[in-house]
Amino acid sequence: MYFLKSVVFVICGSILYSSCLATEHNPVIDAFNREAISPDLIPKAPEGLLTVQFEKGIKANLGNTLSIEQSKKKPVDLSWPSSQEAFYTVVMTDPDAPSRRNATFAEFKHWIVGNVPGLKINEGKIIADYRPPSPPKGTGPHRYILLVFVQPRGKITFKEPFTPSDKSDGRPKWSVKKFAQEYDLGDPVAGNFFFVERKK
Repeated sequence: MYFLKSVVFVICGSILYSSCLATEHNPVIDAFNREAISPDLIPKAPEGLLTVQFEKGIKANLGNTLSIEQSKKKPVDLSWPSSQEAFYTVVMTDPDAPSRRNATFAEFKHWIVGNVPGLKINEGKIIADYRPPSPPKGTGPHRYILLVFVQPRGKITFKEPFTPSDKSDGRPKWSVKKFAQEYDLGDPVAGNFFFVERKK
């Protein structure tokens, strides 16, 4: 009888341990859900962390606040769980244009680079050049969301014309969800985001 009880205890303990592992929180998913990025913007939050580093070691950190000055130039380094054999699309979008409460121009497209081989974003095709965060004064903090999609069929022939950084054509009222659907990108594999607010 003692032996049977011990066996039952070991089995139950293993089940409980496995259950705990299965329900362990993912900080990326938790942060995206907390800020309503998913399911409002994308159906499913990414599981992987996109490391985003700007100049002087400034990093995005799942909802930290950066200044306009800190984010005025495109990131100097991006990394995510990747394969050297795959191609990726990197997107940055603002769903709070002109404000989170009154997002009539949402989303605002800030950056798109497609056909990125592995982590070599400088070798990808720039579809929309980096447009730095510049939220209007008095509109509160804006969420600037960066997402990485794997291209399941390899290289893509993108139909969008190139958008330079100083042009706004095609940037307002954009949708990352529709973009992903159009090119069959599925759910993002990695992501990150930060806030920027203009107070003066």
